[in-house]
Amino acid sequence: MQSELSLATQRAEQQSRPVATLSMNTELRFTSAAQRAKFAEELQTQIMEVIARHASPYQNSDDTPAEGRPFRLILGCYPIPACEKTKSDAEAL
Repeated sequence: MQSELSLATQRAEQQSRPVATLSMNTELRFTSAAQRAKFAEELQTQIMEVIARHASPYQNSDDTPAEGRPFRLILGCYPIPACEKTKSDAEAL
């Protein structure tokens, strides 16, 4: 991801164009592994539905690249280290 974004940024700068990006940052809590698993399942379903509604096919039926500019979507969810205060913890102080 970092190398692709770095390359996209370099190419955009050479063309004096902005890089089309989207980012989202939030904090959430789970009280159980089952709750976390259900969240992951529903999130994946919803994301795939949004992609199906709004994006063009990535490739043609003959495996050639489809029309349009390709984008990569990366989503991660990981535990916040215990030594780091979260935004919500800091706001509670």
